[in-house]
Amino acid sequence: MSTLGSFVPDFEFSSAAETKKCSSNESLLQAIDSELKRIGHVEETPSEFTFELNRDFNKGGRAYVELTKEFQGELVRLASGYIFVPQSQRFEFEDFTVTISKHGGSRLQFDCSYTLDGISISNITVVDGDQYLEFELNVDENKNLKKALQKYLEVRGIKPSNIEFIFKCISNKDTQINLTVLKKIKNFIGQIA
Repeated sequence: MSTLGSFVPDFEFSSAAETKKCSSNESLLQAIDSELKRIGHVEETPSEFTFELNRDFNKGGRAYVELTKEFQGELVRLASGYIFVPQSQRFEFEDFTVTISKHGGSRLQFDCSYTLDGISISNITVVDGDQYLEFELNVDENKNLKKALQKYLEVRGIKPSNIEFIFKCISNKDTQINLTVLKKIKNFIGQIA
């Protein structure tokens, strides 16, 4: 004959399983925190950085960055990429394009490069309707114009410090991806606990 005790659930076992689950969650959260500290931090967006930043690290050996912002009725857009160079095992910065568009559709496009001396503009294209007019900027002949154009871009946020920030974002792409994944795992585990 069976006794009543054989029909009563084993609360002690259930409690022990729950304790193990909490313990494994805490252990995993501690391991994630430790890994987050080991990896370090990714460049934080500077407070004076007024652009919307879009990054794409999945372009087959290329990383792509686009900055956009509104500035006094203009749309300012910087587009560039980095290409992975196997010999050096790192990304190298490619030239970039800055486009400043008016609401009517006309725009200026600056082909630029970043050097130790700052931002260098190689040519400018004016797009007005169907017309594309290009002006090649000869540095030796156009020093005053070059300085004025650089100032024009700088006022709109295209300056060496922002280009350096982009470079750091791309250089640390693997770290950024790992940090994002670990933070999402931590958030998921934290919701369960």
